Amino acid sequence: MADKIVLEFCDKVKYNKFGGAAEMVEDGVKSIVSAARHCDAKSVTEFADQMEVDVDAILGVIPSIAPMTNLLHAYMSEIDEIRQGMFQLDSAREKVAKALEEYLDRQSRALGIIGQIGGQMIKNNDKVATFSTSGSVMAMFKTAREEGKEFSAVVTEARPANEGIRTMTEVAELGIPVTFGVDAILSYLIPGSSMFIAGADVINSLGEVLVKVGTYLGALMAREYGVPFYVVADSSKFDPMTIDGFPLKIRDKGPDTVFGGDIPNGVKIINPSFEMIPAHLVTGYITEMGLISPGSVATVMRQAKLSDSLTVKLRDWVNKPI
Repeated sequence: MADKIVLEFCDKVKYNKFGGAAEMVEDGVKSIVSAARHCDAKSVTEFADQMEVDVDAILGVIPSIAPMTNLLHAYMSEIDEIRQGMFQLDSAREKVAKALEEYLDRQSRALGIIGQIGGQMIKNNDKVATFSTSGSVMAMFKTAREEGKEFSAVVTEARPANEGIRTMTEVAELGIPVTFGVDAILSYLIPGSSMFIAGADVINSLGEVLVKVGTYLGALMAREYGVPFYVVADSSKFDPMTIDGFPLKIRDKGPDTVFGGDIPNGVKIINPSFEMIPAHLVTGYITEMGLISPGSVATVMRQAKLSDSLTVKLRDWVNKPI
């Protein structure tokens, strides 16, 4: 059975308790590190086996969120090395813990760099539209405000789950004037914006972007009104598995968050979590490596270090319901 802390993390993933992928990865790292340091295994082999049980538990609940699968690649790469090398139990624990803490540190540094690069793109008197919630987008806003820039923001509710309300509150707390409305008036709010920006859950090898459902409409409105659309994401959002044709998993959350009453006979309610935006709608990706074009994404992905054993697990994972 998976570690208790890991199972608690899995419950948070299952019930969408995170305000973005960065938050999920941070909590995931803390859970795995805690499990590694407190695992009561009596041998290195038993330790590695238990760590794989934890991986399987996480794979049982996550949809396609590249930072999580990339985290698991980093995790399983360490387990693979432990199985193949000569490690004492204590050193094996610390090897896993240190590698994942370093992974999280790289993520944190990347977020700071993205904030600097993106913040420089915001000018005085700009109107910046965004959708849903994203730590990378907030880093842009924070940096621009710290630089003393005066600008406004446009945010919509981002149903279902209304993550846009959280974004509206956080942006307003930075002293940025916010115009807020329902998703249905995106065609009213986006015209006249200096840019439309959004985070990402996955960027595939074609430059397509998996995002919170509703963002696609914002991207279409941006294109219609000549507003540049930037995806704000660190390189962990790039999914190198898509180079080999791995499909993405999109969770349907069921009817509860969109319809609270009794469903009439003959009615089917669909409630997908994410949707895919085609690359031709994306002006560029604001990353810790700078501004990247859709055509350059696959080149960046080929530099990724992948775990062979996790790749085998992912071949099964893509065909299982979540």
